Amino acid sequence: MNIKICFSSNEQDYILAEVEDIETFIEYVQHCRNTGEFIKVQGKYDNYFYINPDKIRYVI
Repeated sequence: MNIKICFSSNEQDYILAEVEDIETFIEYVQHCRNTGEFIKVQGKYDNYFYINPDKIRYVI
């Protein structure tokens, strides 16, 4: 499933990522927020991104 991870309220700053399940991804984000870890996501073109979970505004 492709999702858009947005870092600003107007959707101008975002990355596209591939996740298996949105519910699991949200649990993973919460876990990372609690532990201070960065989120590792697979991008649309088989690249990986490391994201600070506190910077995520919303996911669509």
